[in-house]
Formats: sequence, structure tokens, C-alpha cells
Amino acid sequence: MGMRAHLVSVDRSVVDGLSNDQIYSLLNSPEAASIDKSWEAAFPLVGSIAGTGMMLVDDPQPIGGDLGFGPAMFIESGEVTAIAQKLAQADDAIVESHWETLDSPFMQPGMYDNEWGKDFAMNGYRQVVQVFTTAAAASQGVLFAIV
Repeated sequence: MGMRAHLVSVDRSVVDGLSNDQIYSLLNSPEAASIDKSWEAAFPLVGSIAGTGMMLVDDPQPIGGDLGFGPAMFIESGEVTAIAQKLAQADDAIVESHWETLDSPFMQPGMYDNEWGKDFAMNGYRQVVQVFTTAAAASQGVLFAIV
């Protein structure tokens, strides 16, 4: 199965002082996206299009303690809005051009051959875009973790 990425749109005031159990519950709430290992391609693709980094952003803020693969990370609402705007401007040609040139260890040729190929990876991308779009519309940040 592999690791899953969990992302949720959340107000900054909600994440301050949360315990790991509360963070885990928030990341597994019905409002959160739970993305299969296609996040390994989706995160670098979003970061490439937005110019923000290989793991969505280069400098997310750690929230809480280790959840198994590090702490949850928070991206502030202003940065979420900027990323969402760039993603909204990315038509199919832009997405494809970033896909073809992305230099990521997760984008190696053949990485997804047994998991429905590029369609598998693009499903994760679309889910991440939806979380950022929802968060930006609500002037919220994004909390995410790999578990």
C-alpha cells in the first residue's frame, strides 16, 4: 500500500496547540483528502507549477510531534492562496510541460507502470488542487502529513 498523504483546509487558529491525537483526527476527518501514494508525484508537480518546492512548499511549519514520518506541516493561508491562483492558471498544456520536465526522484520513468501510469499520479494531483482551491476560497491554510 505505502504511505498516504492527508491534507485538510484549516484556519491557523485551529492548529495551534493541538495534540498528535487531535492532529491525526483532523487529518482523517471527512473534510480531509487522503491520497494514495500518488502524492509522491502530485506534491512535486504542484510545487513545480507554483514554484514553491518539491513537497508543496520548501518551508512548511511543523505542527505537533512525529506522526510516524515526521510531524504534520502547515502552510499559511497567504501562501495557499498564491499557490491556488497559480494552479487555477495552469491549463492542461502547462501541467503537461511541468510533468515532462520535473526533476524529482518520484517522477522517474516507469515509477507508476503497475499503478495505472500517469492517470494514477494525476488523480493525486487533482485532489491536492481541490484542497488548495477550497482552502484559498475560505482564506484558510493547509495542514498535511504523510502517514
